[in-house]
Amino acid sequence: MALVIVESASKAKTIQKYLNAAPELNNIGPFKVIASLGHVVDLPLKELAVDTKTWAVTYQPMKAKEKTIKALKDAVKQAKRVFLASDPDREGESIARHLQTLLKLPQNTPRLSFHEITPKALVQAVLKPSSIDEKLVAAQETRRILDRVVGYELSPLLWKRFATSSLSAGRVQSAALKLLVDIALKQEAHVPEPFWTMNGTFANSKEQFETRAFNGDSLATWQDEASARALLQRMSIKKTAWHATYEKKTATKSPPAPFTTSSLQQEAYARYSFPAKRTMQLAQALYEAGHITYMRTDSLSISSDAQSQIVAYIKDEFGDEWQMPRTYKTRAQNAQEAHEAIRPTDARVNQVPISDTITSAHAKLYKLIWQRAVASQMVPATYLNITVNVIPSPSPFLKTHFKGTHSLLTFQGYLRVYAPDQKPDKAALAKWDTAQTAPILVTPVSFKAEGDVTRPPSQYNEPQLVKALEKHGIGRPSTFATIIDKLLAKNYVVKGANPQVTREVSHITLTLNPNNISQESEAILVGGKETDRMVPTSLGKRVTEYLNSITPDMLDIKFTASMEEDLDRIARGDVKEKTVLNAFYKDFHPDVEKAQAEAKAIAQENKKKPKKDKKDNPDMPSKPTKALREFDKLDAYVVQTKYGLALLHVPTKKFVSLPSFIAWRNTTIQDLSVKDVKFLLALPLARPDGSSIALGRYGLYIKDANGKNQRLPKFEWDAIYEDFA
Repeated sequence: MALVIVESASKAKTIQKYLNAAPELNNIGPFKVIASLGHVVDLPLKELAVDTKTWAVTYQPMKAKEKTIKALKDAVKQAKRVFLASDPDREGESIARHLQTLLKLPQNTPRLSFHEITPKALVQAVLKPSSIDEKLVAAQETRRILDRVVGYELSPLLWKRFATSSLSAGRVQSAALKLLVDIALKQEAHVPEPFWTMNGTFANSKEQFETRAFNGDSLATWQDEASARALLQRMSIKKTAWHATYEKKTATKSPPAPFTTSSLQQEAYARYSFPAKRTMQLAQALYEAGHITYMRTDSLSISSDAQSQIVAYIKDEFGDEWQMPRTYKTRAQNAQEAHEAIRPTDARVNQVPISDTITSAHAKLYKLIWQRAVASQMVPATYLNITVNVIPSPSPFLKTHFKGTHSLLTFQGYLRVYAPDQKPDKAALAKWDTAQTAPILVTPVSFKAEGDVTRPPSQYNEPQLVKALEKHGIGRPSTFATIIDKLLAKNYVVKGANPQVTREVSHITLTLNPNNISQESEAILVGGKETDRMVPTSLGKRVTEYLNSITPDMLDIKFTASMEEDLDRIARGDVKEKTVLNAFYKDFHPDVEKAQAEAKAIAQENKKKPKKDKKDNPDMPSKPTKALREFDKLDAYVVQTKYGLALLHVPTKKFVSLPSFIAWRNTTIQDLSVKDVKFLLALPLARPDGSSIALGRYGLYIKDANGKNQRLPKFEWDAIYEDFA
């Protein structure tokens, strides 16, 4: 038999069925398809495994894959021919190389590359196999080395600084975190400044319409209430004629490009609130079932065959006048164009049936991918844009004019597929089609100076962070979901809201005929109500601040993007792996050595501090020699015990476990306050009924008079802490 080794077990049966059913491959088969289940070798966990002088790498078979590796070796012995068919990206190319080495396959072992699991694509891959692309292997290995070196040299510095080994630094992860922290710092520094805009309501012979005040093309604003009120008072006594001019223009809107990994994550979140990780899981299943092309890509192109099929579908379904073939080119920084965009493997299938493996969530995501791909080859949507400008006459006593806009859909175009609910409003179109464009006299009804305050920048949610990472060239499509997952898992970031503050603003309204000026106040929420923002924790900010102080290049967006470009240059064969690694390490390692020396010096300085002799004061309790944090006035110290971090109160020799408190209060050892320590030392807190409140591994709980424990609802914890004096 001919053995085909793929990455995922879930697609192995489908591929095996297609290959054995293809008459063109009868002289090569029968085929057996088995999965490596991803990587089979890796760098050992307890050592760097990278020689930073020669850049030689030590790989070892993964213990968790022992059974898989044995099955692969047994299958190779029985095969007359072996094909390597790992995924068509750098990671897949590296897996193919490791399989070839581990299984002792010939150097010329054929490599199968396909971007969709369809009979046609698989047959072409077998009939025209390629060889392992050494440049892609080198690019992937360079990325792995960079990530390993950064992680293994920076992470121990975090452990010493923050007294916990659960933290990590990463080449891409830390740069992404800095994006979020920078926004948080801008939010903290922002001081809301009041301003006023002006709205005007006018009436013609048919209707009233709303406008806003503009200075030229910019929205007019007033920085103080007195100026806005003075303008309204002038307009209340000034007898002015107002003339309106109507301008009608036809505009078109072209369809968006087919999906890339990042744009799919963004749109799936916008439509269905799917997090990035969930979207990738669903897309992976659709790909493995043969419904869509490979889902890790930053290319916007589709093959000529796929384009022809989509165009034919549009002609058959809607008519020839609805199709418009077009090509797209990505603008993302450091994009790789080797793959196609994400599209359905068969454009004629507009939905996938629900089954044991395909859920309604899969079906939603497939429909979205299908809509986007088909719409990309359709004619633009057409709009009628109406702009009304209202100007005081005969001579303007205002520097501003009032403008209102209307945009009406006149022809669906690609929206017929991508947003079928959006349809032309025939009644509105009929009204505006007959509207005159010559200046006409209009009557002012009211003017309103609307108060507001300047807003700080908003923190990213998941899809916005993905978009920012792509824009800046940080990471690759395959890593975006992993980056987000890591930031959340390390408690560097939590899902939450922007900083929220209420500000009172005033609105002043001038009503004409009869003239009347009134004022009202409104409390507005600055920060918004969204709770899906990626908010840096105190830990995330402190880690970023520390890393930025010792190795600022690693957190610099441009530097991180330039590293991605270097990896692309290796993949293209423009530069050698060692050249990139040597240049990086030459600048990076001295920063690490300097930070290590500083940490060592601080530790030695702490040892030199004079210690009070217990003989001078026999009642003085002994202080721990390796305290991670000191609260001298309270005789309390944070120490590391064999059971984990704890707070030690020396006079009573009392230990209080800290992990659950730190997790609950979302804090760190360095951020523990005096109130935190007093609260911990006061536990258990006595209650009038004879019970008490204690702290356990899962948080606060109630211990009754009989010694029985009862879980305390989490929403009560903060109130108990706040009430503690």
